[in-house]
Order: sequence, then structure tokens, then C-alpha cells
Amino acid sequence: MNKIAIILLFAFAFFISGNPQTAASQNEPGKTAQDSPALQEAHKLSAQAIKFYNAGKFDDAVPLAKRALELRKQALGDKDKLVADAYNNLGAIYKGKNAYRDAETAFKKALEIYEATLGKDSPQLLFTINHLAWMVYANGDSIGAEGLFKRSLTISEKAIGKESAVIQSLYNLAEFHQRTGRYESAVSYYKRAIEVLEKIAGPENKEIADVAEKCGCVLNISKKGAEAIAFYARARMIRGKGNASGSATAEGAKIGSNLGNLIAGKATYREEPIYPAAAKQARLSGSVIIEVTINEDGKVIQSRVLCGHDIFAWAAEEAARKWRFAPTLLSGNPVKVIGTITFNFNI
Repeated sequence: MNKIAIILLFAFAFFISGNPQTAASQNEPGKTAQDSPALQEAHKLSAQAIKFYNAGKFDDAVPLAKRALELRKQALGDKDKLVADAYNNLGAIYKGKNAYRDAETAFKKALEIYEATLGKDSPQLLFTINHLAWMVYANGDSIGAEGLFKRSLTISEKAIGKESAVIQSLYNLAEFHQRTGRYESAVSYYKRAIEVLEKIAGPENKEIADVAEKCGCVLNISKKGAEAIAFYARARMIRGKGNASGSATAEGAKIGSNLGNLIAGKATYREEPIYPAAAKQARLSGSVIIEVTINEDGKVIQSRVLCGHDIFAWAAEEAARKWRFAPTLLSGNPVKVIGTITFNFNI
């Protein structure tokens, strides 16, 4: 599960902000980290840990975040909101270094404190609940993760003036459902997220393009091509692009690969992904759509999962990176292009 889980986390920063928090970010006005020398030191350590986090130096950030946590616990006890903030910071850092078990533990500690001090329905719990849900999922507990995602939606829908939190909760649920193969539910949540976005940001907000693209991707996997095209078209319109997708097919033994017309050059080499053993044992079938960026020489230089069941995602992306293409020419000159490959896994 862990290799796959790396792919799923935090696809759009607008919806799922994973950064550590500032020292007093969830505390009442007037309470700061300047109350004592110990808390001042904790504040400095947290600030430095966040700098290391932002630089991708997670191993350097961990001891600083741990020390900041201990200083706050010593000064304030185990149940203060500043302590919860420190647990959130530590959880985000562990998440960054893919230490999902440790991250789950830290987010759980933070949530317990927030529940005790803020109440179980406070919208200030949403940051922690959403991140905890993804960690629970990454650690193999889909049922527990879904319960947390639904709790997040319930809290955000009740909170006045928290439309952005509603969007985040809807998007998280959509992502969770599509990544576990429940495409009809995923489409429903994506559509609801778009509706809320339209109300608060207008019909041409750029975030709508991201969600519309994801919705179209899932509809495509669900064999609802006409509806998928409508969502793709909306995403392109918002982004000001006029590209279209196609359906030239290259069949494999058990796994078919569909290459869209976004890639004008023909594939010169196709790598078929390995069927994941866990999926084969459970007799699971499914599809994954991979977006690839191809350089002027026809080499895949970047790939990302657009949508599809997580159990197949890693194998599909690994295979996509090995595809090769004839150079795409524009006015006689080779150019970089972006396209999609759909891998269909069938028992």
C-alpha cells in the first residue's frame, strides 16, 4: 500500500494544504508563543522545522519538531492547543518523509486534544481530520478513512462561512472513492464540489478546471464518454486550451493501453505494466489514466496519475515512464507534448 499511497497525497494544494502550522495557528486571540522562555524556544524550533520542511529536509525537521513538542508539553501540559499544533506539525513532517504510521499517530494525538479543548464539531478540527484520514487510508484502513472524510464533510457543512472547507471535504471524498474504485460516488462528490466552487468563486474559477478534469477522467474510466468529454471541454475552456483527446488503441495480452491524440507522434515502444499480485489474488480489474509529458526526442520525462484505482496506479505509472514515441513535429520542428495513456487491467 505504501508505494501507491505516495501517489495519492495532496493532488491539489488548494484543497489539501499539507504544510505544518505556525505556533499559535489554532489558538484563541492573544495567546502566543511568547508566554515563557521555554515557549519562545519552542516557537523558534517550530519555525526552523517548518523551514526545513519547506526545503524538503524532513530528517532535519523531525528532531526540531519533536523538541518543540516536548517544550510545549512541559510548559503547558498534555492538553493545550499549542501542544496539538505541535503534533500537527510533526504529523505533516512525518507525512513528508512518507512515515505514515508516525504521521497517523501524531495527527491522532492532535485530534484528541482539539476535541477536548474545542469540541468535536469545531471547524478548527478539519485540518487534522482530513490529514489523519489520508494517513489512515495510506496505512490500509479504508473504512476508518471513509468515516473520517464523512465526519469532515458533516462538520464543514454545519459551519457558517466555511464553503472552502466544504469544497475540500467533498474533493477528499471524491478522491477517496475514485481511488478505491467507487466511480459513481466519486463523480457525485466531484460534481457537488464544482457546484459549491461556482457559487463562491464563479463559473470560470481555475480550480473548477482541476475538478472538472478529474471528474471527466473518472467518467472516462466508467465508460461514460459523452459526459466525460463535456467535463474535459469545460476544463480546457477555463484554461484557455483547445486540445482534444482521442482513442488510438494498442492492445496488450491482458492489459490494453489507450493513447490519446494529444500525443501526435506514434509510440515506438510500449511497456505493459505488471499486474499487481494483490489485485490478481483478489481478482480485481480496473483502469488507470496516466498523463505523460514527452520531450522533443520522444522520451517520457514526466508522468502523473490522473485517476484510477490505487491498487493499479503505481504499476501503471511505472510502465508509462518507459514508453517511447516518435518525435512530434510542429512546422517541421520537434516539440514537447502532453498526452494520456489508459492502462486497463483485466483478469
